[in-house]
This record gives sequence, structure tokens and C-alpha cells, in this order.
Amino acid sequence: MEKKLGSGFKLLALSILCLILTFFGISPIYAASSSQTIAVKVVFEIEDKVVPNSNINEDSEEFLKADYTTKIVAADGSSETQALIDKSGAKLVLMSGALRNPLTFSGVATDAYDFSAAIPALLNQYYIEYDASKTGGKTLSYWYEDERQPQDGVDFSANTPAFINNSNASSLSNSEQNALIAQTENYIQECLAYRLPANTSGHDAVFGTTGQTYGSWLIFTAARAGYTPHSGFAEECIAAFEEKYSQSGKLDSSGQPLNEGFDANEVAKDVLAITAIGYDARDVGGYNLIEMLTNGKNPSEGYFVDQVSQLALSSANYLPDRDLSYIHELAANALSGSVSHSDPLIDMYVMEFQPIAAYYDPNAKSGDEFYDVKQAMETVLLPYFSRIQGYTGLFYSGIDYNNAWSNAQSFIMLGMSGVNLFDEDYIKNGYSMFDLLPDKTLSFSADEGQIARGYEALVRSYKGENQLFDCRDVASTVPITTAILSLPDADAINSANKATVEAQIAEIDALNTKTALSNAQKSTIDWAAYTAAVEKVKTVADEDPADDDPADETPTVTFSVEKFSLGQGYYMEPVEVAIESGDTGITLLNRVMGEGSLLWKSNYLVGIYGAQEGTVSVPEAISNMPSHPDFGPAPTTESALSEGLIDAGRLSEKDYSPMSGWMYSVNNDFPGYGFDGYTPKDGDVIRVQFTLWGYGADLGEDFEGGMAPINTANKTELTRLLGEINSSGKKAVYLQDSDFKSAYEAALTMMQNFEATAKSVNEAVENLKASIPAVDDQESVSCTYRTHVQNVGWQNWVSDGAMSGTSGQGLRLEGIEIKLDTLADLGIRYKTHVQNIGWQDWVSNGNMSGTEGLSYRLEAIQIELTGADADKYDVYYQVHAQNVGWMGWAKNGGQSGTAGFGYRLEGIHIVVVPKGQAAPGSTNNAFISQ
Repeated sequence: MEKKLGSGFKLLALSILCLILTFFGISPIYAASSSQTIAVKVVFEIEDKVVPNSNINEDSEEFLKADYTTKIVAADGSSETQALIDKSGAKLVLMSGALRNPLTFSGVATDAYDFSAAIPALLNQYYIEYDASKTGGKTLSYWYEDERQPQDGVDFSANTPAFINNSNASSLSNSEQNALIAQTENYIQECLAYRLPANTSGHDAVFGTTGQTYGSWLIFTAARAGYTPHSGFAEECIAAFEEKYSQSGKLDSSGQPLNEGFDANEVAKDVLAITAIGYDARDVGGYNLIEMLTNGKNPSEGYFVDQVSQLALSSANYLPDRDLSYIHELAANALSGSVSHSDPLIDMYVMEFQPIAAYYDPNAKSGDEFYDVKQAMETVLLPYFSRIQGYTGLFYSGIDYNNAWSNAQSFIMLGMSGVNLFDEDYIKNGYSMFDLLPDKTLSFSADEGQIARGYEALVRSYKGENQLFDCRDVASTVPITTAILSLPDADAINSANKATVEAQIAEIDALNTKTALSNAQKSTIDWAAYTAAVEKVKTVADEDPADDDPADETPTVTFSVEKFSLGQGYYMEPVEVAIESGDTGITLLNRVMGEGSLLWKSNYLVGIYGAQEGTVSVPEAISNMPSHPDFGPAPTTESALSEGLIDAGRLSEKDYSPMSGWMYSVNNDFPGYGFDGYTPKDGDVIRVQFTLWGYGADLGEDFEGGMAPINTANKTELTRLLGEINSSGKKAVYLQDSDFKSAYEAALTMMQNFEATAKSVNEAVENLKASIPAVDDQESVSCTYRTHVQNVGWQNWVSDGAMSGTSGQGLRLEGIEIKLDTLADLGIRYKTHVQNIGWQDWVSNGNMSGTEGLSYRLEAIQIELTGADADKYDVYYQVHAQNVGWMGWAKNGGQSGTAGFGYRLEGIHIVVVPKGQAAPGSTNNAFISQ
């Protein structure tokens, strides 16, 4: 029955076709099923398209149509069959009506354009006409008659023509550029006036009206372009947003706003609109939209919710310390060609990676946090934009030319990138992306301001203004609210923090004075915490130093950096480090190790500059660990060396093994969060350790789904004891005692033993404690110093042997300040040898030696103690010099560094010890000259 029905339909279709053709005076020929047939195909000869040097046809629908000829040829290629076909006069004939789906170039320059995917839709509008009396009784067989789709190589073939730009790619003059920008600015205003008329209320803009959506994207675009439908529009919008969230009815059990159950994609767009009009998205009718984007309780199935959320969170720097690993993930995906969708339109591809453009720095260098973004932008994305830019400066969408959606998203990302929009890479046939502005009435469905937003991004880039999504140029309530939120609770304000709180209050007052806020904006600020702090400060007496309890001690942690998995011992032996107010793991590491010595990726420690030095010797305990299904056998010394370093200037993740990197433990526990999530507590023992195999399994870390770990002993107490000794100021004296020296060296060996038992570690602790000799107490001296570093400026102060400066980055020291903290009658003076100047005069006690703002390198230094007690102490200092590395320790005014080579100093250690105490290290090669 089905075959008959199908045959009936076929006969009906052919009958209709016959009637149509008869009406036009054409007699089609059909093959008889019993006759011999000749299989034919259509050969297309498509002409190259060359863009003329002048009078370019800007009607892309016409200009981009391909010119071609067709010929019917024998599928078998025989000359005899071809002679019959030619004799029959076989040709293509359009069935009826106007031609649809013509062959059209993309508008993008190419040496070989492939039309094979477009030809079937074209051929389905044709049949083949021929004179059957001249084919020797045979009929022609082709796709339409066989009721199938034309197939490339079977039913047709085509050449691949070129689309060639002309030679006009020169940059435009400044006056020409300015004229195009002015024209574009006018267009943006006209477009927005058309899309958001003067009579549109803020309520309608937020909620929409019958037949008109408007929406947050349009509000955001208008605000960023400085377009206001009428006075009071922003106030109407914020009131509508408050109504929108309040009427959701989402409340917790106590009746307070509940930041859950919203659509995150919509929330992110609302954040952008609210921020752009100068209000704080953390309090919208009591709802916190920023929390909604970060608490994981507001799912969305909308496109690119993660990307839009990133743009929203950064719009006013709402979360300055947030994890930016997502940006690095996007950069990695761009470099690897990975996308989350299969849509062919370029606006979908562009929106996938758009957020990384805000972090693009063309001057980024290897080791910088966003060097991966630079690589992604310059090797993938920016060349992509230049490649898909078509013959009139606009973009190919992936389906058609000059698609306004694709243009808009391309404009946005290029504007965010800050590239030169009039560079020759973005000029095609003399056209820039500003030359052909679309009709302002062009429909954009629910996102009507999209094209205006794209052009606004370009204009902002050209004029050097804040990027489109960076709304910190808006007169906003956000900075004031952020400052208020940073105030401590009134109950926590006391004499110790009174001065700090007063400074915070003064900052809030200054912001309130200098920020041009409307009364409506000011009315949305919650001043309760500010008012409470102001009132509490009035009742708190100033701190009286005499009331301090001398027994109170500064809280400290014990800190070490270990490379035991490489057989290289400590990079930094355990030391006691004072905890400062507001410290996190990140601030602590930066202060101890020296600003610029660490490579961070958000809150994740990627590498340590200078820590790559040393001979690799993988411990046998690690080499005997199990293999990994993806990475193979555990590393040996030989395999680790074959893997080598990714960057010769630092020790980083994936060095020597694909599973390596830096981890940290606190009191023998590995926290499951980044360094910024750790708050140091008095007495903590923090060990920063390099893992070589198993993402910490070699360090004893047992995590779900991970490899079986080595059963390592708890070495917290041994580390703490080593830190006490190293920070006592008496270590060198202790080491002169043979029993202590033997116990101390045994303790270091025990720390590096991966298979040490708990019993042997405890014995090492007891032996070391028992061996500490009694020595005369002497007034302690703390030496504090900081350096001015190329491209960094003044670093934070460090003390007592910690490094100031950098190692492995090639950055020069330009200045130094040194001071002492002691009750002894002791001072310190120092002088430096400066490029183009020579030895400067002595300076003392915290004053600067060197230069600032001249970019002159320090090449050598002398330091000595002064005062009545100077004969009771020694000052030792060691520098890191260009092309030399760490040199020997100099002492009491001796020269440290180089002379005559032009080598820069890059880092320095300084320590003051009791007189006669052994040097912290070798004193050989402290100074060299030629």
C-alpha cells in the first residue's frame, strides 16, 4: 500500500510539473523505467570575484552573488556518451518563479571558496531539458528524476573560485578616523532614541509593554552611551527593579529576602543595567544580586550565563578578590579550539570567549598572571576577527554577510580588547568597521540595543574611555557602599582599632562629598553601619601605650618552603613570621617571599621564581609509587629530567611531571581551598611543598578519587622547633656546639625522609630539644628593609633575612631603605653604587639610598652598624646579581655586588646577629670587580 501511495504521489507531482512546463511552452523529458539511461552531472565553472578599487557595490546581496556557467556532462566521463549529451542540447532550466538560494560568496577574502554545500539547494530549483530524439533512444538520469538530493561528485562538481580584495588597505588619517567616530556616535544616539523613545518609562523599560520588550540590555546600553530618554529615567528604572525583585515573594523563614531561585542569566543582565545607571546591585529592594551570581542557588538554562555573570561581577569590581580561574579556563579553551556549542554563527563563538578581552594586556610577559590571555587573543581571537572581516569592513556571520548580531558581538569584543581599530589588519578594501552603519530600524528581537552597544564599545576604545562593561567611571553608590561594608561592627571598635576606623570614616565622607550622586541614589545607601561606627568612635578613648600588657606577644606562624620531592631540601628553612592584621595565605606568602617572587593564578600558587635552582634527585619512595592511568609510571630522576622545566626562571606546576605543583599544609592538614581562603592563626605551622606525583599523594595527601598516598609521618612539631631555632637569633652560636650541630643536621635529614616513622620523627624532636646549648641572652635586633623594584615600585617591608626584590625575573633594584627595631643603642647606615652615578653618600635609619624615577640600577651596596652597641653585633648581607646569582655574605661595611660589569642587583637578604656569630652562609664571592 505504501509503495502505491508513494507512486501515486510521484505521478501527481510529475503531472503538476508537466502542466507547469506546458504552460510555459516547455516539454520536459522523463526517463522510461525500461529504457537505457545516461547518468549525468552538472559541472559548475564559477568565476573569481575581485573587489574593484573604486565604486564598490555596497549592496552585498547583489555584489556577493557568484557568476558562473554550467554544463551537463556524462557521469562516466566517456567521450561517446558526452557526444550524445551535447547533441541533445541538455541544459538546466529553472522550474518556476524567481531563483532562490543563489550561490553567494561570504565576502571574506579567500583563495578557494567552496560552494559544494550550497549547490544542492540551488540545483533543486532546476530540471534538465534535452532533445530525446538525439540521444540514441537513451534517457538522461539525474537527481530530480530519481527523487533524491544532489550529491557532490555524483550529480555535480564545481571549482573553488577566489574572492580577492583590492590593494586599498592603508590606514585612515586622524581626521578621517575622527569623522567616522563622530558619525558613529550620532548613529548610536539615533538608534537608542528609536529603540527607547522619550516617552518610555523606567517601569516599562524594565517590565516591557504589550508588543515591546525593552529590557536590561537596552537600559545598560543607553546608560553606557549617555542616552537618557527623559529626566528621572534612572530613578524610575531602579524603582522598577526593586519592584521586580520584591514582588518575587522569595523570603526566608524570618521573612527576609531570599537570594535563591532566580534565573542567573537574567540576574546578571539586571546587575549590568543597575550598575550602569549608578546603583548598587547588592541591595535591590533588599535582595543581593551579587550573592545570587555566586551562591550557586540560581540556575539558568540561558546562553552564556557564566560569561555574562563574569561581566556583571567585574562591572563595579564587586568582588575584587574573586577567583579568576574561569578566565584562564576560557583562554585555554580558545587556544585548544574547544567551545561549548555547535552553532555556526560567529556571534555565538565570540560571546563564548568575550570576558577574556577585559584581561588582555599586549605587554604581558611569560610568567604574568594573564599571559595565557595574551596568547589566546593574539594567536587565535584577534587574527580570527581580521580573517572574518569582509570586503566592506563588516563581518561574515558564518551563514551570511553583514549579519548585524554578529557584527555587534565582534565590535564588543574588539572594543574590549583595546586594539587599534584602524590598524591595517582591520581595513578591508579601504573600509573600516565604521563605514557602513546599519539601518536604525533593523530588528534585534529581544535585544534591540545590541548594535548600538557594539558601536559604543568601539567608540569607547577609540577614545580611551573605560571598557564597555567597566562601569567604574559612573557616578555610583557602589564605592560608598563598599567602604561602609568594610567597617567593623560597632561592638568590635576599640582603642586598638579606633584610628583605623576613623580613617575609614574619613574615606567614606570624602567619597560622599566628591561623588556627584543624586538624592535618589543617596537614599538607596544603607548608612546604618556608618552611623553606628561614627557614634561608637566618639565613645572610645585613644589607646594608651602604658596600658599595653608587656606580656602580650605578637602572634606568629611557622613557615617553610620545601622541595623534598625533588631531593633538593628546603628552598626556605622554617622561620617564625609575625601575623599582620588582615593577613591571608596570599599576603603572608608575598610578604615572606618578596613581592614579585611568586606567580599567582588568582588564589592559586603556580610558581616560585628562583626555586628552580638545584640538582634533581627523585627520592626512591616517590619512584616506587603506583603508575597513573593517564600519565604512566611514577617519575624517576631520569624521567623527571627529561620532562624538565616549563620556564627556566621558576619552579612551577607541571615541571618535571604532569602531576606536579605547589601545595600547602597547615598543621599537617591540606586545606581544600586556595591561599586566600586561609587566615593565619597564632601557632600554625605552614609548609609550602612541591608535589611531584599524584597531586599531593607523594606528600601524604589522601583525596577522594586520588592515588594511594605515601604514609608520611606528621612533622609539624619538628618544623615548629626548627622555626624557633632559626628565628632565635642564636642559631649560629648553637651550631658551634657539635652535639647541637649533629642533632640539627639529623633533623633536616628526617624532614626530607618520605618514609620516616612517627617514632623516629618524635625522637628527632626530643634529641634536638635536648641538644640546644645554653647561651647568654643578648638584646634582640630586628632588621627591616624594603627595595624599589623596576616595574613594581616599593615592595612591602621584610625582616631578618627574608628576601626583598625578585629572583629569576630580571628586574633591577633601584633603591633601598633599611631600619632597625631594637632597644639597644644601635643604628644602621648604608650606601649604594648606582648606575651613571657611582657610590652615593651614606644614609641611615630608613632613608632611601639609590634613585626613584630615573630607572638607574643598583650595582653594589655597603651596610654597617652605628651606635654605642655596634661592637656587640654584626650585620650580614647578601645580594642576587645579574648573571651571577646569589653571591656570598658580606659583613660590617664590606662591599657586596659587582663593579665594572654593569650588572644589576635583583634581590637582597640582610640580618643582624650577635657579635661573633657565624655567617648565615658562605662568605666567598661577596663582591667581584674588573
